[in-house]
Amino acid sequence: MPVVRVLKMQKKQLPNPKIWFVGDWKADMECADNAGIVPVLMGNTILKTPGKGGVMPKIYVESCLDLKNLLIRYIERG
Repeated sequence: MPVVRVLKMQKKQLPNPKIWFVGDWKADMECADNAGIVPVLMGNTILKTPGKGGVMPKIYVESCLDLKNLLIRYIERG
């Protein structure tokens, strides 16, 4: 799997709850879950409903701006 290969090349320990994978489709959520990283769903309201998309996202954001604001709050908390 390319994601796992890249993370291992970067010497990242997996699973890793500090690494987020942002996507907008079912395959993105499955990829994150299979790699042991946090699935973040953006903009696809259908997949955030339990039973509709397989792997449930750990985080849901509507847009890139919402993701930016979430990351700013996350960083500010330390």
